[in-house]
Amino acid sequence: MGTQPTAFCQSCGQPLTGASRFCNHCGQPQPTAEVVGASSAAAAPAFTPPTATAYAAAPAVATYAGFWVRFLAIVIDGLIVGVVTGPVVLIVEAMVGFGGGLLNDKGELNPGQIAMLAGMFAFIVAFSVAVKALYEALLTASSKQATVGKMVFRLKVTDLNGKRLTVLRAFGRHFAKYISGMTLLIGYLIQPFTERRQALHDMIAGTLVVRDVSPPYPIVPPQTAPPPAQL
Repeated sequence: MGTQPTAFCQSCGQPLTGASRFCNHCGQPQPTAEVVGASSAAAAPAFTPPTATAYAAAPAVATYAGFWVRFLAIVIDGLIVGVVTGPVVLIVEAMVGFGGGLLNDKGELNPGQIAMLAGMFAFIVAFSVAVKALYEALLTASSKQATVGKMVFRLKVTDLNGKRLTVLRAFGRHFAKYISGMTLLIGYLIQPFTERRQALHDMIAGTLVVRDVSPPYPIVPPQTAPPPAQL
């Protein structure tokens, strides 16, 4: 005995019962309902509800950051740190100047003034170093893996395996920059010529600076029209 053909609704894709010209599921008329073999029922078109539509984010693509983009990021970070340290330095200098004037009774430097000046310079240096170290290390070790200047250009600092730095390693990388600076900036200038675009402090700390060039927003695939509401 041959297999009885089965008709499917052209609107919702559900099988029709009997010879009805109206779908039992969505109620739509079926003047030209397609008839196929029962064996093809498994191949009936499937409708994906909108709630199940996949929103696939683009895969991350990274490349080593170049010299100039890193330089511009340093400039931005320097301006941000200066906004914090500048007012404090000016206040300290004003206080020392006022106090030194009170101690100066003969128009010449005296031991009290010398001590105040030395203390002022020591404080300014220590305060500036501390602010820069905390700013860079904590942000570099954060989930953003970058300071504000690097975020602007979508740069990230990673270890040699592309992973996030620990706070201790981020501090180590920051202080290694002083070594790059003490080499007459050669530690910075070698960056474009190294295999993975590492400056000297990157080599010392075992880090990389990469630039994320993937699209900044998720790629939303086209959505299929939702099926008609069932009656």
